[in-house]
Amino acid sequence: MAFYRIATMAGSVACALIALAQAAAAVQSNAENLASNLSVTLQLGKNFGHDKVCPMADWGFCFTLNLILDYNGSEDYLDSGFKIYFSSIRRLLQVETDSFGFEHVVGDLTYIMPTFSFNGFKANSQITIPMVLEYWSTQETDMMPRWFVVDERDKSSAV
Repeated sequence: MAFYRIATMAGSVACALIALAQAAAAVQSNAENLASNLSVTLQLGKNFGHDKVCPMADWGFCFTLNLILDYNGSEDYLDSGFKIYFSSIRRLLQVETDSFGFEHVVGDLTYIMPTFSFNGFKANSQITIPMVLEYWSTQETDMMPRWFVVDERDKSSAV
């Protein structure tokens, strides 16, 4: 009788663990959810003739660029626990919005992250982030492809 109880309990525990594992696998991470609904577009502003003063840039040379984030999700995305990493051969000097900040990681790797004034991505919306970068842009390849989102649990997913 004791063997039957142990076998039944072991079977119940195994079923519960399998159910939990399947549920965990079915849930997307925040990074996957955001990255799968996000597209990135870069729009060159002005290389010269703008009103930016760039004392941190070599020789004071800088250019403007608009980072356009299109959120295509059918529901609002309100979580602010993420960072969007990208590579750029031009150093990011400034993000001209209160909703996002930035940090240089190493080499050409930088990320932007939401600030306290970030209100989330509304369903099927677009956010434009004006940026100032060092020197000038002559090629679309100055900003490398393969942007990726990292969430607060260090899960990542390519945009």
